[in-house]
Amino acid sequence: MNEFEEMFKDTWFFEDVPLGYSTASPYGRTIREADIINYAGISGEYAPIYIDDEYAKQTRYGRVIAQDMMLFTFTTSIDTNNELTAKINKAILVSKGTKNWKIYGKAYVGDTIYTKSEIVDKIDNKPTRGVIVTQMSILNQKGEVLQSGEYHLIVAKKCYFEEQFAKQA
Repeated sequence: MNEFEEMFKDTWFFEDVPLGYSTASPYGRTIREADIINYAGISGEYAPIYIDDEYAKQTRYGRVIAQDMMLFTFTTSIDTNNELTAKINKAILVSKGTKNWKIYGKAYVGDTIYTKSEIVDKIDNKPTRGVIVTQMSILNQKGEVLQSGEYHLIVAKKCYFEEQFAKQA
């Protein structure tokens, strides 16, 4: 087995990804108070609903909630356990971002969140790469969808890396 074959032996390239393929993360991430406080420090999202227990008790939620964007940022760390992401991870060149991202519910300290993904479109627009459109959902431990939308990823075709390795030889 040559270096290319060894490095990419378990990788799905653009042409390998089956349309309609669906998978869920086998492991989740439990939201901790430290996550909320740390994210507030990084993002500046210090609204009382996130950090003040007494204030939060008086709201319709009745307790502190996790920042919505924190959950969104956690998807990449949770999703690495997802079978699809594990297979295409080395072939992902860059993210094109998200579309139609919606928030349906809130997460609280102690909730565990998971991801679910389905390939809903493949756009074969370049000779060496294409766009994979994944419908991604963030769910809590009860199976309730908290957030959902499309991830658009630019994924290499096998020839992209074959050309890179040929140039190195």
